[in-house]
Amino acid sequence: MLDIGDIEAAFVVWRAAGLTPPPMNDVQRENFMTKTLEQYKYTQVKDWAEAVEWVANNNTRWATWFDINTALSIVRQNKIREEKKAIERNSKAANEFVKKLFADLAAGKTFGELRQPISEKVRAAAKRIFPDADDSFIKRNYNDISFIADVERKCAECINTVDCPYSGHQPFLRVDKESGFTYVVADRERCYKYHPLVPDVVPKRSACRQGDLAKV
Repeated sequence: MLDIGDIEAAFVVWRAAGLTPPPMNDVQRENFMTKTLEQYKYTQVKDWAEAVEWVANNNTRWATWFDINTALSIVRQNKIREEKKAIERNSKAANEFVKKLFADLAAGKTFGELRQPISEKVRAAAKRIFPDADDSFIKRNYNDISFIADVERKCAECINTVDCPYSGHQPFLRVDKESGFTYVVADRERCYKYHPLVPDVVPKRSACRQGDLAKV
């Protein structure tokens, strides 16, 4: 999450790159910086730094919010490309894992013996969402917990955008009391970061979601 120092740093970088800020007195400058921080405060610091550098290298005029949005979009697209490359690498590794799995099953091993160990990412997510979760619960609901961990990561990195894959309705987990298995549901209310630039839409924070997350 950004603070006012990150906005000030951007101004310094752009001036150093030869970009000329619009004429502003001290009060106007402070107001502009405050509004810019409000607009981009949920941006990850690393993404912001890369976007600021992109503007410095590609702009011939002082950055507008449109320019910053363009730069952030490019940064996000680069990140998506890197993630796709990682997925392709993981896919190859998964194919090798499947081959080994069938070979082990053919050799007489059971699924219980072959169950994948709990990753630290999934264990941390499970303990955060379900504080009383034990290893048995985590293994039984491994895929759902792993999915929600990725959702939470993407939501934490989200800037003010209309590109949310869940249309602002953040997925989370509930537990079936009969079976003990988790299932994915979504907030009825939209995330407060969704459609922030559309005056007719006033997103709300969900007051019920955190209570649901705490239930096992």
